[in-house]
Amino acid sequence: MYSTLDFNGSTNDDEATSSGRGPAWTRNEMLLLIETYTKYYDSLQNTTGDNEKNAIYRHMWSDYNQKAIVQGLKCRTSDQQKDK
Repeated sequence: MYSTLDFNGSTNDDEATSSGRGPAWTRNEMLLLIETYTKYYDSLQNTTGDNEKNAIYRHMWSDYNQKAIVQGLKCRTSDQQKDK
């Protein structure tokens, strides 16, 4: 049910992990997702309204994709980001 990240493992971007549900995520993509989620974590925890949380998530997904483009990584859909 839960995945673990091996931060001491290979740094090869071609080496990816997948559960068979979609395109594999590279290590750098996962690290960027964690970094982006961490940036928005406090806002998500301090927000109770669904509309506000949805707005924060939209900003988070957009922020991830903007950074991914700059780093030469794949853009991911909101569903892919939520699932990961």
